[in-house]
Amino acid sequence: MKEKLKAKAPAFFGIGEAAVNRGRQPEIDLVKGLAIIFMIVDHSFGMISYTEEYHFLYLFLDEILAGYLAAPMFMFCMGVGFAYSGKQDPRRIAVRGLKMLLTAFMLNTGRFVIPQLLSYLFGRPLINNGWAFTMRPSGSPNPANYIPYMFLSDILFFAGFSMLAFALFKKLKLSPVTVFIIGVVSSFAATLLPFVRTDNQAVKGLLAFFVNTDRSLFPFLVWLIFPASGYLFGHFLLRCADKKLFYRKVLLLSLPVMALYAVCCFLMKAAFPFSVENTEYYMSLPDALFTLCIGMVFIAVCYFVSCSKHLKFTALRRFSANINTMFIISWLLISYTSAGMIMFSPYYDSLPTVSDGSIPALFPPWVGIGMGIVFVFLTDLLTILWKRRKARHAAAASDA
Repeated sequence: MKEKLKAKAPAFFGIGEAAVNRGRQPEIDLVKGLAIIFMIVDHSFGMISYTEEYHFLYLFLDEILAGYLAAPMFMFCMGVGFAYSGKQDPRRIAVRGLKMLLTAFMLNTGRFVIPQLLSYLFGRPLINNGWAFTMRPSGSPNPANYIPYMFLSDILFFAGFSMLAFALFKKLKLSPVTVFIIGVVSSFAATLLPFVRTDNQAVKGLLAFFVNTDRSLFPFLVWLIFPASGYLFGHFLLRCADKKLFYRKVLLLSLPVMALYAVCCFLMKAAFPFSVENTEYYMSLPDALFTLCIGMVFIAVCYFVSCSKHLKFTALRRFSANINTMFIISWLLISYTSAGMIMFSPYYDSLPTVSDGSIPALFPPWVGIGMGIVFVFLTDLLTILWKRRKARHAAAASDA
């Protein structure tokens, strides 16, 4: 009976036992390339233009493009990479994870701490409200208050902790199905755990890396389901002998679920209706599973688009290969540009203090979105120059 089931599986999904589909997958490159574009434009809008007055644009950019198609797919594709990578040594993966955590600390220092220190030195101190530089200190500014921003949880911290987890999974030789089950259980546990609220900033900052707090962005237990799902998906994709059949079936199964979820979101007037505060950062298990279905549709559409003989998608493939570097460079560009714009603008004196807590309308939405598009091109250019510089140094080192 089991043999019959195995024989039928390739007929329905085009999946066999052997790893026949190696190499870079064009649809995954397109997904990653589009994801970094969505993230850059969303970050630019949030840092430069977002206020509650532009709620619809925020909903579209942050909750739909970034919330469904960017951050989850970014982490999903990382899981696919674990399935495809030839470097499966747990020690190597763990070292990558530690390097990623160090990179996250350095990025937070560069995009949050240093801009605020510079604003203090220029005599026009800014405070980041957790998203943008839209506040002033309520009293005498204290540069020491900028230090905790080094430890704000974000997606690079989650990526680092995920790599450490996958190093353990590899060490224990867990199957992709087992890893997926761990991801689901993790998400379920995070859904059941109460939202942590505490006045102890140190405890809150530590817990924010793992569970839902008011300082959490991409907590580990909540988001592990995405790289875990990507790992299982990559395992199947690697063994897929008929990708066209495979993605047709993916659409057949995922589209009805996505349509059902869209109706729920419309009726409940929320992008993530089953999650705390209706946001992707605190995603519940139901919202995570529905988001995965949306992601499956996105990947399938990218596959059929990538089959076109007339479209090369050279830029998107380059974005995909350089996605981590582009993420870091884009954040630095956006942070320093937005801080400089606000610090030296006529709006500075009208900024609320920390005690006020409101977010003013600074720049029109077209400014943040337009500059986001510019940042995409600048980031790509700087990334190319950075890669060339690294290549020259590597060549010089090998010659020496």
